[in-house]
Amino acid sequence: MVAGNSNVGKSSLIARACFGRFEKSIQSTIGCDFFKKSVQLDHSRLVHLLFFDTGGTEQFRSVCRSYFRRADGVILVYDCSCERSFRDLKSWVKEVEESTSKEKVPKILCENKADKKQDQVARGLYVVPLGDAKNFARSNNIQLFQVSAMDGLGIAEVVQQLSLEMWAKENYERLEAFKLGSAEPKSNKKCLNC
Repeated sequence: MVAGNSNVGKSSLIARACFGRFEKSIQSTIGCDFFKKSVQLDHSRLVHLLFFDTGGTEQFRSVCRSYFRRADGVILVYDCSCERSFRDLKSWVKEVEESTSKEKVPKILCENKADKKQDQVARGLYVVPLGDAKNFARSNNIQLFQVSAMDGLGIAEVVQQLSLEMWAKENYERLEAFKLGSAEPKSNKKCLNC
C-alpha cells in the first residue's frame, strides 16, 4: 500500500520503483491502481510485490481502508514542501493501524520531492524540518527515507528495505504457525502486497 495526501507523488514514486522512469504529468489516482514488481533480496530470494496506489483525497479513504486490511507493508508518503501532507501523516498512520488485520505491518516513511528541498530553502519557501520528520518516524517506529521520484534518489532503497521487512514478517509468521503445531504453513503467498 502506498498512502498519503493527494499530490505528494505516490504515483510517481511507484512509476519510478516499478518502471525506472519519471512521468511529469500523471493524473490523480481515482480509487486505487496496482502495479507489480519483482525484487531480488539476495542470490536465493526473489519477492514479488504488488503495489497499491491509492487516491489521497478524503473521498477515497473508505477505499483505502479495504486495501489496508490486506496490506503486507505500507509506504507512507509526504511532500517535503507541503506542511499539511506532513501533518496529515498522523491520520494516515492511525488509519493503517486501525484497518490492518495483521499486527505491526511493516511501514516506511518517505519524504518525497527531496530534489526540490534546497531550491525551496534558497527561495525562502517552506520545507518540513528534517528533525520533525525524524521525530515523527521515531515516535511511530517507522524508518524514514528521503526520496525523489523525479531523479530516483532513495527509491530502490525503500523498495529493498520494505521487501526485506515484509519477507521477514511473513517467514516469522510461518515459523510461529509451525511452532504451534500447524502442519501447514500459515501462508503460502507468492506475492506480497504493499
